[in-house]
Amino acid sequence: MKKIIILISIAIIITGGLLLSNDKRVPTPIPVSKIMEISGKIQAVMTDIPVRQATADGPPKAFIKIKVKDPATGQEHSIQIAPGHFLRLKGVILRKDDQIRIKGFKPDNSLEIKSMEIEIKGKILILRDKFGKGAWEKPEIRPGRDGFKVR
Repeated sequence: MKKIIILISIAIIITGGLLLSNDKRVPTPIPVSKIMEISGKIQAVMTDIPVRQATADGPPKAFIKIKVKDPATGQEHSIQIAPGHFLRLKGVILRKDDQIRIKGFKPDNSLEIKSMEIEIKGKILILRDKFGKGAWEKPEIRPGRDGFKVR
């Protein structure tokens, strides 16, 4: 009986330790006040040099960035779109002088806009969710009531 109690105690301690060590912050949605929409012609298409090293998920991701001039204000915006491999996978090619509509947000202390959705040539591509997580990122798999679910 003592052995069973000791084993159960050890199991509780180990499980509790695992739960505590897996401390992930609950993501919060991007505030509506930070979301903006820009329409205009693409002035330039650039490939961003990867800043992070390769990880278990694969090689570093080189992001495609564009510059768009807003005809209403004349202001030029620098916009991070998505990794090049993701755009190729979706069949999206961005060219100078293409008309584009971008829905995105500007993170604090950033000079560029991160796109959440683009519309080009009548097609809409969702790039980030309401939390800012990229559609190209590996989905989280968590146990659910009905088995494992991808989130």
